[in-house]
Amino acid sequence: MATDFALFLRRFLTAHLAGLRGYSTNTIVSYRDAFKLLICYFRDERSIPPEKLTLELIDAAAITGFLDWLHTSRHNSASTSNQRLAAIDSFFSWMQTQDPARMACCQDILAIPAKKHDRPAVAHLRARDEIT
Repeated sequence: MATDFALFLRRFLTAHLAGLRGYSTNTIVSYRDAFKLLICYFRDERSIPPEKLTLELIDAAAITGFLDWLHTSRHNSASTSNQRLAAIDSFFSWMQTQDPARMACCQDILAIPAKKHDRPAVAHLRARDEIT
């Protein structure tokens, strides 16, 4: 039997993102990949197999641990970690409307700040971008 996390994640990726929101296939794949990594983190770092992963186990501390794992073990840049966090934030923002009893936990996750990172400087301006 599927866990509550598995059921909500399926509904989020298929009905919400693809159906209601009309997100592109690339965006949905990116979100899906973020959750694949989260599932791998729970399996490899917390010894929780995917079939046992429930929403109760996913809290702000777990997400912070996941983001640290992305940085230290997978050597992800801050911008990549922020993209993963954005997918998770989108899910937990939606979850607040699906299961209001979990709103406080969702809001704790949504309060996790994105990592700051340097943005690359513009190397040059094209002719049409120049100020005349």
